[in-house]
Amino acid sequence: MRSRSVNWSTSDANHADLSGKTRATPAAANIVKTQSFADDDRSSDSNIHGEKHSHDRSKKNHEEEKSNENQNQNQNDNTGFEFQKGSMHSLGSSQYSYMGSRGRELSESLFSKLVHAKLAFLALLLNVSILYCLVDLRSEHGLGLNFAGDIFNQAGAVIFEIWMHVTHQITEHALNHGESAFFGYLLTQKDGFSLSVLGYSHSGIFEKFHFAEKLSIRSKARKLLSRMSYISMYHYLTVFLSIFASTGISSEPYYESKGTLNCLEYGQDNVQVDRGWPNIEVEAGISELLFGTALGYLRSEEADLEKTTFLMSPQLIDIANDGTTIKGSGFTTDIKSTCECSSGLSVQSLINAGINQVKASIISQLALQSVDLSPNLISYLEHHDKIVNITTVLVGSDVCGGTNQTSPSSPVCTTTISNHHFATIRVVYMTDGTPASIAIKKTDLLETLEEADIQWLYVAFRNLLGGDVTAAYLPPTFPGTINPLLWWTTPNLATISPTLLEAGLETTYSILARGAMQRSYSTQGNTCTSSVISSTSTVLKIHETGGIIGLWFVLSQLLVTLISFLFFLPWFISDKPMGPAIKLAEDQNYFMIFLGSNPGVVGGVYSTMDLVDIWSKFDKTVRVGESISTQDDPDCGIIAMDRPKLVVPFSKTKLYQ
Repeated sequence: MRSRSVNWSTSDANHADLSGKTRATPAAANIVKTQSFADDDRSSDSNIHGEKHSHDRSKKNHEEEKSNENQNQNQNDNTGFEFQKGSMHSLGSSQYSYMGSRGRELSESLFSKLVHAKLAFLALLLNVSILYCLVDLRSEHGLGLNFAGDIFNQAGAVIFEIWMHVTHQITEHALNHGESAFFGYLLTQKDGFSLSVLGYSHSGIFEKFHFAEKLSIRSKARKLLSRMSYISMYHYLTVFLSIFASTGISSEPYYESKGTLNCLEYGQDNVQVDRGWPNIEVEAGISELLFGTALGYLRSEEADLEKTTFLMSPQLIDIANDGTTIKGSGFTTDIKSTCECSSGLSVQSLINAGINQVKASIISQLALQSVDLSPNLISYLEHHDKIVNITTVLVGSDVCGGTNQTSPSSPVCTTTISNHHFATIRVVYMTDGTPASIAIKKTDLLETLEEADIQWLYVAFRNLLGGDVTAAYLPPTFPGTINPLLWWTTPNLATISPTLLEAGLETTYSILARGAMQRSYSTQGNTCTSSVISSTSTVLKIHETGGIIGLWFVLSQLLVTLISFLFFLPWFISDKPMGPAIKLAEDQNYFMIFLGSNPGVVGGVYSTMDLVDIWSKFDKTVRVGESISTQDDPDCGIIAMDRPKLVVPFSKTKLYQ
């Protein structure tokens, strides 16, 4: 019994010695001593109480054994804490392989540096993808997606805004990491740099903007931090651009190809002819059945337009269903009208309204002859280089007021027709199921091609109107209304409105331009591509203003991303480790721990001091590297932040604590 008890105590003491943390403790020696005293007492006891004392001794030995294990465990834990506390400096190593309790190796490879800059590469990828989408959104074809249009009608702007906002946040983090890498580079240089850059890196965006003001004018970091704060603040404010850009996105139907249909296309081939049909009377009748959207993009239909863009579309000569769409060749032409009121129809009155004397004399004579046949459209047609001008006097419209019946006040308008180009046009038809009811519902410009000869359009107008100077009588088609050619100038089909006159007159000349081309342009039978609206796909486009703001946003993001890469560049090309210094700028907790282990660096800072005084204490030149005290040690070193002359560069071959 004695031998087994003594051997157990000795084994426990040896176990504590072999743990590598502590040797046999005094508690273990007390166990051996207690065992000896217990054995002597047992030899003097009576045999009657031998078994009882033996049981008590075994119980006491078990309790002392448990106490001994607890003390050994506490000493082991304390020893481990002392090791962790002693190696606190090793937290600054980023991407380093673990080398045991002696320290860590600062093994910075190019790959590890690139991984550290992963947010900059991600920001570059996201910003380039947004730029690609914006280019497609601003194109004539738009951005096609395999999703139903209803989804983007309801949430398209929100989705794009979230995408742009997330990209902005990632770019901001990339800039912060780039700044930290640059600060780490400055702090590891031979002459060191101001410690205040670490305070700047751990400040919020608005604190950064005012940070440099808290430094001394003589501070070497003031100018640098001031410029960097402008970059950060500018980038922060660009997030609001994403709101305006994303709200400019809209969805349009996607047209899926469904074969071809027979159609008639107009062109400028061979010699121009006059077919003698249609004329103004026919166009007035057709006006009763026309939709404004069938003529292109009319200012009378869309209030935000500054001019009318007339589209001459191909003509269907086949059977179509409701919603049938064809795509073929046509023309696009800009039409712009401006009007002034004259005090009468005399030559001087027309000159005062902006007409030169030659035209005023001719128009005045024709207009005075047409007073009894009002309303009358007096037109003076001219061709100059790539422009066709039509000077119009609308006699008998009463839009300018006045009581003179023999020389009434009349609107004098100048209509400029320009930008005559070949184009690819898409036409959407509507019908109630009968061939006679097929009509154009809408036309869209898909692509603007080469410039067309506007001389053809001038000749076509002259054939339709009957000459260069003409008077066209426009009687109502039924009592109480005005002529259908002027319906887009009136809100009630009865009287012309001054506010609708200019835009409505552009529509009038769009109708006449269509009739003129049908009468005088060359024709050719062809097959036009037929398509229908897809229910599973959509096309996204962006408003012009939204597209410009979006480009401003993404180009700003790309500029900030480029600046981030420039901040990383000195670290990328350096062969000296800088990881601990960079982590000081990135990790606020590590910075505070490191600062606490180097109290001499910022001695004299108290919580009652003003903020300006605190940063004046921090604004001193320091260097981060290996302590000069371990310079001669070939294996181990200590990470230090001190005066530049007391610090040497890090080495890749040493282990650092």
